[in-house]
Amino acid sequence: MALAGLKKIIKPVYQEVKWRLIEMRLLLSQAAAIPDYESMLVIAPHPDDEVIGLGGLLVESIRAKKRIHVVYLTDGEKSLDDLEPSIVAGQRLALTRKVLSSLGLPESQTSRLHLPDGSIPHPGHVNHDAAVKQLEAILYEFRPDAVFVTHPLDTWPFDHVAAFELAVQAVRKSRLSCRLYGYWVWLRYSMPLNKIAVICWNDIIKIPVDDVMAEKRKLLDLYLKPACADGRSWSGELPDSMLKPFERPYEVVQRYIVS
Repeated sequence: MALAGLKKIIKPVYQEVKWRLIEMRLLLSQAAAIPDYESMLVIAPHPDDEVIGLGGLLVESIRAKKRIHVVYLTDGEKSLDDLEPSIVAGQRLALTRKVLSSLGLPESQTSRLHLPDGSIPHPGHVNHDAAVKQLEAILYEFRPDAVFVTHPLDTWPFDHVAAFELAVQAVRKSRLSCRLYGYWVWLRYSMPLNKIAVICWNDIIKIPVDDVMAEKRKLLDLYLKPACADGRSWSGELPDSMLKPFERPYEVVQRYIVS
């Protein structure tokens, strides 16, 4: 009990120190708009990742009449794993439709792969190649100028790393000349402190979203405020310290070259 109590005290302090260190390092990265892409494909491991990590960019891009396509890899059915998965998935899909409606993005500009939540296949998994082919087919059809997927240092949930791996393989196999970006969702919360030095800070872009923060908060509320009977969000119990960085008026992505 004493050890558990100590961990309960230390963990929030550790998270705060890590968050502050990352924020200090981000101060050295100048805010900059990404190139003026005409078409962008956004890959979300779970319904809500696209808004948490890139909601501001989505709002601005849709307003600017850019071609946007969102791919949801899973239905998010394991966010409340003590409930019937089909019920959770149904609720999360319904919330996604409300978010898309608020964004002004029609369902025809989305794809759902229905991969298993918590088990998006990593390379070497029996279902990995099939998932890559699904994503590759979407890339061929949409032909985006840029692809956005969760960052490989979003070390938990593991689906976020698997999503990046799928995107790299699909872009490589498609041979399309599109830029790849990794966007931050859980990184500031789940990444081990010693990994800060691993980030290629020269390739980090802070995208300013000051003008659309009110719209992003509205989209976040559509996802995070609806709750099941016991009061838990359908997105699961997201820690305050995980969501806190997204009060900042910028979103963080990293550029990658896929060869």
